[in-house]
Amino acid sequence: MSEETSLKGKELGLWTLVALSMGSIYPLAFAVSNGAGAVVYAGFAAPVVPIFAALAILLVSVPALMFSRHVSFAGGYYGFAEKGFGPAAGKYVALVNLFYYILMDVVSVVAVSYILSTALSELYGYTLPLVIYILVALLSTFLMFLFTVLDIKISGISVLVIVAVQIIIVLVFSLITIARTPYNSIQAFNIAKAPAGITGVMFASVTAGFLFFTGYGAPFYFAEETKTSERTVWRSIILSIVILTVVSVIVTYAEVAAVGLSNASSLSTDWNPAVVAFGEYVGSIGTLVFIIIALIGQMWAGIVGGMSGARLIYAMARDRFLFPKSFSRTHRKYHTPVYGALFELTVTALLTILSPIVLVKIYGYSQGIFYSLFLFGALTTFMWILQHLIADASSVPFFRRLRGKLTARVAAYTLIPTVAAAALFIYADITSYVGIGEPYLAGLYVIFALLIASLIYIIYMHMTHRLESMVSSKEEVIE
Repeated sequence: MSEETSLKGKELGLWTLVALSMGSIYPLAFAVSNGAGAVVYAGFAAPVVPIFAALAILLVSVPALMFSRHVSFAGGYYGFAEKGFGPAAGKYVALVNLFYYILMDVVSVVAVSYILSTALSELYGYTLPLVIYILVALLSTFLMFLFTVLDIKISGISVLVIVAVQIIIVLVFSLITIARTPYNSIQAFNIAKAPAGITGVMFASVTAGFLFFTGYGAPFYFAEETKTSERTVWRSIILSIVILTVVSVIVTYAEVAAVGLSNASSLSTDWNPAVVAFGEYVGSIGTLVFIIIALIGQMWAGIVGGMSGARLIYAMARDRFLFPKSFSRTHRKYHTPVYGALFELTVTALLTILSPIVLVKIYGYSQGIFYSLFLFGALTTFMWILQHLIADASSVPFFRRLRGKLTARVAAYTLIPTVAAAALFIYADITSYVGIGEPYLAGLYVIFALLIASLIYIIYMHMTHRLESMVSSKEEVIE
């Protein structure tokens, strides 16, 4: 340790950022979970869901992508909001973003235990003891910390390798299944085959497909460590979305083609549709390989989240906001945000220990471990939507100032996508949370309390003139 307070500098290139974005999204998500959600509402037409979802996410992400051409800031979304609406709005987004990353860290590490537990139960009839369930999640938490404090180039290369292996394995298994199944049909891309037609496909796109991409913004947090970030960050995000869309379409098609039109709905009740669909065609060894890769991939999804969240904390401490200035110190050798990583390690470990114990005690083992993952997942999504929407809206005043007025071009890449995002996000919240039961409802009450408390805190800090900002931007317009 030392008094060093700077990140390493321009170390990362385009493809490392692409890997960080894809790694945070988790390339196998459509294989192990989202595919089931897509089948629930889109049926045999589930392969079109990733396409609709990708088009939606690209549209609503235009303001953030444009921001990344002007603002290179380790605080990510809160830097965008600060440049548009000022320090108060920016710091509010910082708090929302912090809650998001704490929740996402828990989701990522607990998901490793959940995948392992359900795999052992499905394949071998073995129930993983709760203490082992927690220890596996804690191991993932420690790996998240370790790779966050290591040299960014080493961590970046590890993410690149893990992402590449995931994509190769799932594509190979998908193609084997497609080659062997007798149920191949172009009707899988016919929206009319969805139980509710276009309505079902759109609903699936919001509930399963759209939310698949929520981690895409990881490169924003590495902008200060990226070569030519004004050109590299936004390109890496577009590339990651396009690549994972193609992969997800192939995977989802392989899943429904493996069982056929008449049996596609059965995938909606399977814990892992890829294992169930591929098992007959790749054998038990192939299934075991897939599970191992899925576990490793999920671990690295948590690692990328931890790396991003630590940089958010580092940026907040640098602004003397919420965290002490000492939290902006970086590792003497690697120049990584070690104090932010220690904070994440502590909070994530505590929640990882307490939440499964409490939920299993209330709901029993099976439902308890289910909620230990999906309760935090639902709350993560809510926080992500809020931070994204404020950051999107802040692009309107920012680019209006750059142009001197709200031109048609500025409206096209700020105002229109912001309105579209608001409509989509509100729809997603309504469909996901209205009428929701316990323990999700209790979780939402906690989130609302945190959001209200954060607003009061920001008002107080603003009125006492204690909000600082180190966000800088290139004020010239980059064509």
